[in-house]
Amino acid sequence: MAPSVDMPVDINVFSIPHNRMKELVDEYNMMMRETNFHNSGHLKKALALLQSTFTEFKAHEQIENKFIIKRLKLKLRQLSIENDAVCNCHKDSKLLYILDLLRMGHRKLRSFSERRTYVKELREALNEFTDDFLPHMKEEEEVFQPLLQQYFSYDELRALKRRVLQEHFISERIHSQLDEESESNSEAACSPILQLPDEILISIFLYLDKPDLIKVGKTCKKLHSLTFDGTFWKHINPIKWAKGDWSPGILPGEDEDNMEMNESELERESKILSGFVKYALPKVGKHLISLDLSRSKSIRNTMLSKFFYYAPNIQHLNLSYTEISDAAFKRIGLKRSGQNLKYLNLTSCSKLTDTAILRVSSAIHYGLPAPAPVTGKVCSFVRFFDMDDKLPKCLCHVSENTAERRIRRLSGDEMSFSNSRRRQFGGETESHDVDKEKRTFSLENLAHDVNSTCPCPHSDRASVLEYISLSGCFQLTDLSLRCLGAGNGLQSLENIDFSGLFRLSGSALQEFIKKCPKLTPEKFSFCDNICCGSFGNMANGCANLDYGDKFCCRSGFSQF
Repeated sequence: MAPSVDMPVDINVFSIPHNRMKELVDEYNMMMRETNFHNSGHLKKALALLQSTFTEFKAHEQIENKFIIKRLKLKLRQLSIENDAVCNCHKDSKLLYILDLLRMGHRKLRSFSERRTYVKELREALNEFTDDFLPHMKEEEEVFQPLLQQYFSYDELRALKRRVLQEHFISERIHSQLDEESESNSEAACSPILQLPDEILISIFLYLDKPDLIKVGKTCKKLHSLTFDGTFWKHINPIKWAKGDWSPGILPGEDEDNMEMNESELERESKILSGFVKYALPKVGKHLISLDLSRSKSIRNTMLSKFFYYAPNIQHLNLSYTEISDAAFKRIGLKRSGQNLKYLNLTSCSKLTDTAILRVSSAIHYGLPAPAPVTGKVCSFVRFFDMDDKLPKCLCHVSENTAERRIRRLSGDEMSFSNSRRRQFGGETESHDVDKEKRTFSLENLAHDVNSTCPCPHSDRASVLEYISLSGCFQLTDLSLRCLGAGNGLQSLENIDFSGLFRLSGSALQEFIKKCPKLTPEKFSFCDNICCGSFGNMANGCANLDYGDKFCCRSGFSQF
């Protein structure tokens, strides 16, 4: 039977619910086209959306069965009329199959191959359902609606439509409320402890070590957020963690210079450190105050570079006995990292050169400025401290590598010593001639070789550094001292260990000491072969004589 042309809208019981069902079909078809099912997170979201959609489909079919089709069948039976279309409709086996398939999907998201097979099966089921569901709704509108108009009165149809819409509205509202409640209850169901204020929860979690804290964070979203609060991540020491010690700081009586690790601990350290840098550091880096990587065998330049980028507020940095090089400090100064450094321990970082100290000095004194636009050339900023300890000049270099090559060249053969002195290595005496003109000429070339008019903001901010150890960094020269003491100097520096830095000159050390008003002789160590005036005579000598793992010029170069 064809639909009536002049069918009144107010008695059409199918039009409004079917419009809603067609919208849902369009939504899940679009979602299936746009979702990346290779991503397990995207797949879970898609399953949740489909679960909600097909639950609404099921409610719609149940309402039609109960309030429309059942009444129509009863009416036709009372009139002794048989209609095969009415008797055979509303078999929802495919709808129930998809709901079972969706429930199964939440339990089978394991391997990639299982996920791929499941998605293929789901697509086929959805396509088959859509091919049947749309014609089914069309049949209801073209066949059942005319039958309703033929055998029911106008008032009966108006009342029926009102009841159908009311049931749809109630069902949709209940469904949305259940979704909201299930989402909120899923977190509330984690534990009654969630009813406590965040401050109390954080105080409780302070008693947990890091592994237990991470386990707590996996229970629900709220606890996950709390476990990454900065209170828990102020002090990082992967070496102790690898040994199973999760307490903050260094335990009393612990000999830091004799910490050895077996293979299992080394492997564990590598996993802990790489995992922390990848997953936790971007979230908690801004809260990090103390970083202790002493004797780490797993730390790499790229890892340390990320620490400087994500953790700009570090105050205590211990990198002693590691294999880091100049490249590790490329990012120091970004986001003003390094300005808050109070403790810096680079003991026995034998690969470091003046380039590394140049970068560290730039950060602790001024912070690296953001690149400013320069007309006609690309500018990368390299700080340089001239011979008269003036404020640093910003040099515009087309290539940073070119500048660094010049710095390395100056710190090597082209940089001679500013005074004549003799050094002794294992009984053999070696003298170095003075070539001050050559050194001055080379430094001036570096300062004026390129255009130094780049507009970079500088400040006279005083460093807060209180302790520095460069013991055993034997490649460092006077240039490092001039970098460290530039600008307002090191007004807070109280403890220095320059043991094993045999390339330093006495005059450069004296100038550096003048920039450290709080330094006392008993807290100053340097190479015994360097003459440093009256202050040096009262200071400690080389502190590396009795340590086989620290460089000392008297022990030779064999171990390096």
